[in-house]
Amino acid sequence: MTPSLVYAVAVPYVLLALLAAERWRTRAALRRRSQEEHKLFFETNPVPMWVYDEGSRVLLDANDAFVELFGYRRAELLRMTVDELAVAPHGEFLHVLHPDPKADSMRLYRRKDGGVRELWIDEHAVPYEGRPSARLVLARDVTEYRRSRRQLASMARELERSNKDLEEFAYAASHDLQEPLRKISNFTDLLDERCGRTLDADSRLYLNRIKSGAERLHGMIDDLLRYARLSRQAPSSTNHRLSPMGEIFDEVIDDFRPILADTSGKVTRDELPAVAADPVLMRQLLRNLLSNAIKFRSESPPRVHLACKADGAGATFCLQDNGIGIDPDQKDGLFRIFKRLHPRDKYPGAGLGLALCKKIVERHGGAIWIESKPASGTTFYFTLALPS
Repeated sequence: MTPSLVYAVAVPYVLLALLAAERWRTRAALRRRSQEEHKLFFETNPVPMWVYDEGSRVLLDANDAFVELFGYRRAELLRMTVDELAVAPHGEFLHVLHPDPKADSMRLYRRKDGGVRELWIDEHAVPYEGRPSARLVLARDVTEYRRSRRQLASMARELERSNKDLEEFAYAASHDLQEPLRKISNFTDLLDERCGRTLDADSRLYLNRIKSGAERLHGMIDDLLRYARLSRQAPSSTNHRLSPMGEIFDEVIDDFRPILADTSGKVTRDELPAVAADPVLMRQLLRNLLSNAIKFRSESPPRVHLACKADGAGATFCLQDNGIGIDPDQKDGLFRIFKRLHPRDKYPGAGLGLALCKKIVERHGGAIWIESKPASGTTFYFTLALPS
């Protein structure tokens, strides 16, 4: 065989060998890359992950985060089944982490030290070393989150019970205090009738203070009784009728005619819509707000205006005055019960009027807030639903 013929025969085999070698190197590089990607995605992933065989339930692999979570050595874990780790399926569904209400994604697992952890898991079928039934599990430890949720729910129930007990006490106390207070008022009146002319100046002063204190306490008890009665009633019992706010406000203005005349005050309003609300409570709401605006007037004659802006299914009312105003730092506590911003001898009252306003508005599904600055007047805003 001539050299040229030998070369002609050998060259194809050499080329095939070179191609085979290159293919082997490529496959080896791909395997290394696959292993590196597996290590990057699986072993160093901060999310606890493990692989198990669906048929035998044996753990096939586990990453570092899983090993740390359960407290076992990796060699120990790879001799166990997933059923040995799981306490029991957790039937309660965690809506925040998974939107599907049919998903059973919560399970309880036990650590090596006996501690139980609540995990939200997500499973996927994956190829693993030729096994057709391997499954990859990703877990999220939500134990502390769930514990906080349960504690908050327990605290909310306790707060609701405490509020209910407090409302019951306020109602009973205010109701039971009416009778002894009535006796105090009656006997001070009798004492004034029989001995009033013979009392000296100091005794007359003491008697007047007793009568003034009894009248103030009577007003406080009435306000507290109304507040407690409103708190005890179920929201569904509120009489949501058609309440013409313009007519109701005009009736309230009539009650204040004498003091408006004495102070040269003026109260105006825009055209006001009818709302879906209890007329009695609306009258009380407007009376308290108007009384507040007139009471806290400045040296100028009081000017009060009630406006309204209807938008869709609701209406926003705006009652504006030119009074002494409120410090912005004091706005947060303005609607609290018995909250007073001024001395009693300067501005009388029990500190229940605005708390009752807040209760009435919120009972109708609305909100109430203020905008004010000292010496610049106050604007009360409140929202109510329009008739459907």
